[in-house]
Amino acid sequence: MNPEAVSIYLINDDQLNAFVAGGQNLFLNTGLIMAMRSPLELIGVVAHETGHIAGGHLARTSDAIASASNAALLSAIVGIATAVATGRGDAGAAIAIGGQSAAVGSFLQYSRAQESAADQAALSYLDATQQSASM
Repeated sequence: MNPEAVSIYLINDDQLNAFVAGGQNLFLNTGLIMAMRSPLELIGVVAHETGHIAGGHLARTSDAIASASNAALLSAIVGIATAVATGRGDAGAAIAIGGQSAAVGSFLQYSRAQESAADQAALSYLDATQQSASM
């Protein structure tokens, strides 16, 4: 990563939140900053978000969303076809809802894996810069 390519934006919002969007843009809510007990906490958050940028998670998230959306759409189509073919709306609804639930579960599993990867990257960054990962 080229540090000069990363832009950091402060958002005047009381919510405890930080995120990356639009490539290498890191957003920090002022509420998060104000809630910090130590600069090390903020350094840890920035390291985590940097892990998302370095891992290309943002680019892959749109692919994961598209994949989950396609699976949900396909299950809805199969559910409707089943309901029409059998006259059983309950069976069609079960197929559609089950497929949508599986698609959401798949996306959430992807999301948890990305969060874990960003955590691991953050620990590596903190170690490499001789920052403490413990508060």
